[in-house]
Amino acid sequence: MLESAKRDPKAPKFLQITIKDSEGKEWCTTIALPKDFSSGSTGCYVT
Repeated sequence: MLESAKRDPKAPKFLQITIKDSEGKEWCTTIALPKDFSSGSTGCYVT
């Protein structure tokens, strides 16, 4: 049986991700929210 997912309480609640081109111009910014994956691991997920 898989152990329940654990998160570091000091870890950020989300990640803000900015995608830039090779010249440094921003293309977009998105938010990666926390997710508990069915495999038992935890992380962030962007759709």
